[in-house]
Amino acid sequence: DGLADNDVHVIAVGPDGMVWVGTDDGGVSYFDGNLWRTFTVDDGLIGNAVHAIAFAPDGVVWIGAWILR
Repeated sequence: DGLADNDVHVIAVGPDGMVWVGTDDGGVSYFDGNLWRTFTVDDGLIGNAVHAIAFAPDGVVWIGAWILR
């Protein structure tokens, strides 16, 4: 419940403890301990097939996604 898609490619836990989940075609969802939030191409992702998640020391979350055409 709360994930954008049931097909998951990557799960990552950020330095703040939030859980990030990259899905096959639903973008990326994150769980802050209470609620899920999802980001898709409508929010600025380059693609909804997310295969990589990384965290920079300055707090920026990097998302790697396939562009499906």
